[in-house]
Amino acid sequence: MQARFGNTLIASAAVGGLIVCGAALAQTAAPAEPETVFVRPAMVYTHPMPASAEDQEITRQLVSVLANDHDLVGDNIGVRTVNGVVHLSGHLRSPARIYRAVELARQIAGVVAIDDRALDA
Repeated sequence: MQARFGNTLIASAAVGGLIVCGAALAQTAAPAEPETVFVRPAMVYTHPMPASAEDQEITRQLVSVLANDHDLVGDNIGVRTVNGVVHLSGHLRSPARIYRAVELARQIAGVVAIDDRALDA
């Protein structure tokens, strides 16, 4: 009986230690950034991860515009918005298509800057 109680006490201590370690790791984890949303025709988009309502609206509008633009058909363009800054990523077929994507992003209300360094042709 005493051995069984001792094993239970050891198991309880081990579980308690894991919970404390897990809580400490959770507190030190870096805050998550909004994920990139990729433009693909005929798909529904949501803005994953925590993002402000303004950033979500910018992403939603831009994804819609890019997905419906005839000059960009067949290109996958990543869109991520953080504090009004639109980050575009992906491989497009020509530099003219990169220019077109950036120009469309500039037309969206609330966009304060565009980072196109992750776009290539």
